[in-house]
Amino acid sequence: MKRELMVSQVKPRLSDLAWAAAFLEGEGTFGYSGNRVTQVEATQLNPEPLLILQALLGGRIGPNRQYARWYVAGERARGIMLTLYLFMSQRRKLQIRNALNATKAKTHYLWQTKLNAEPEE
Repeated sequence: MKRELMVSQVKPRLSDLAWAAAFLEGEGTFGYSGNRVTQVEATQLNPEPLLILQALLGGRIGPNRQYARWYVAGERARGIMLTLYLFMSQRRKLQIRNALNATKAKTHYLWQTKLNAEPEE
């Protein structure tokens, strides 16, 4: 299995994006970590569909107990969420909005902290 961070190996067609959305609809998770970094992931016993996701969307594949886990975090995860949003069910759209809003809140907090910081001399 390929474990390194990868960018997309192909330019996905609309049908590729629809396949990825359908797969992630049933098998994926859209969320954010404890430090509010957006993430998209899917876990499978058979790594083959995860290798297809990796080729289409980039990301990493790593072990997760006896399963294979595909995951993307940060800016790439936000891009995937926004790209696939229109294909997703209302439940998944809510997960995506919650993840993006959590990241937005963190970004706003960091921006305010920097704005209110003491000027450097």
